[in-house]
Amino acid sequence: MTSDKVDDNSPSGCFGRKKKKKIISETSINEHRLLLSSRIEKIPHELEKGKVLSITSSALLNCQRWAINLMCGESSEADIAFHFNPRILQRCVVRNSRIKGQWGNEETLLNGHFGINHGEAFHLKIFTADDQFFVTYNERFICSFRFRVSPHTITHVELSGSLGLDEIIVEDFHKFPMGDEDLYVVEEIDGAVLNDTQMKTPFRSVLPAGLQLNWQLEVHGIPRMLPQTFSVGLREGIYLWPSTNITLQLTAYFGNNMLVRNAFIDNKWGHEERTKGNKFLPATPFSLWIRRGPKRYSIWVNGKLQAEFTYKSDPDQVKSVYIQGDVDIRGIYVNKNPEKYFLGT
Repeated sequence: MTSDKVDDNSPSGCFGRKKKKKIISETSINEHRLLLSSRIEKIPHELEKGKVLSITSSALLNCQRWAINLMCGESSEADIAFHFNPRILQRCVVRNSRIKGQWGNEETLLNGHFGINHGEAFHLKIFTADDQFFVTYNERFICSFRFRVSPHTITHVELSGSLGLDEIIVEDFHKFPMGDEDLYVVEEIDGAVLNDTQMKTPFRSVLPAGLQLNWQLEVHGIPRMLPQTFSVGLREGIYLWPSTNITLQLTAYFGNNMLVRNAFIDNKWGHEERTKGNKFLPATPFSLWIRRGPKRYSIWVNGKLQAEFTYKSDPDQVKSVYIQGDVDIRGIYVNKNPEKYFLGT
C-alpha cells in the first residue's frame, strides 16, 4: 500500500527523553467513559477494500467530545477496530483501537485547520484501502489509520456523544482522493527563493516535469509543537489509492530521534535504512533538500548532508510528492540549479 510505513514500536513525544515500551492510554479510557450517550447501528455492507462508509450526522451545541467507533460486534464491549475521537476543547483528533479490552497507542492530530466545531452538521467518510483507512470530514482529507485488526471483522458502528444521525451508507470508491481540488502544482525555480506559502498536511502535490537528474526537491516547513512524526514521499502516482510505487519515503521520528528511509515497490516495503539523530526540532523552521544524483538521493537538512538512499526503482517515474504528519509546509519547489547554493552565485 502507498501509505507511510509506521513503526508501531517507535515511542511518542519529543527529543527522545524517555522511551515508552507501550502506551495503554488512560486518556482514551477516560474519554470513552465520558462519551455517555451512544447508539450502535449495524453497517449495511462489509467494509472490504474499495468500500467507503459515509456517516451524515450533527453534534449538539453543548457537545464537547464525540466519537465514531467501528465495532467488531454489537455489544458495547466489543473490539473497536477504529476509534475516531475529536476533542473539541483540546483542539485535537485522536485515533485509536480497543482490542480485548485494552486501548492501543493513541495517534493524535491537531484540529486547528480542520474546522471540527461545536454544534455543526458533518459528513464523515471512512475509506477502506489495502492496509489502512482514509478519513475525510466534510469532504476534506484529514487523516489515515493503519489497520490493527482486519476490517472484515467490523460489523457495527457506534456513535458516542451528543450526536444526531441522519444516514449511514456504504458505497464503492475507485481512487483516493476522489477529486483533484487539493492537488498542488510544485513550481520549478532556478536558485534560492523566499518562503511565503502556508500549507497544511496531509499535503499532495504534483511535479509537472518530475525530478530530473541533478535537480533538487526543496521543502520548507515547521514541525508542530509536541510532534510525533512526519514523512515526505516521492511517488509515481498522484493518488494514495490504488497503490503506487514510492521511490523514497523519508520519515522523521521525534520520540527516538531517528530519520528513516525506505521504498515501496510492487506493493511491498523494502528494508528500512535508519540514521540516528534527525535535525528537525519542534516549532523550528527547517529546509529539507532531496537531490537526485546518478545513483542515489542525497538528503540535506538545513544545508547539511544527513543521509543518502540508493534507488530501488526508476527515479524518472516520480510524478508527485505526498507529505503528512506533524508539520506545516511553508514552501515546496523543484530547484533546477541547486549548485548555486554551493557556488555562491
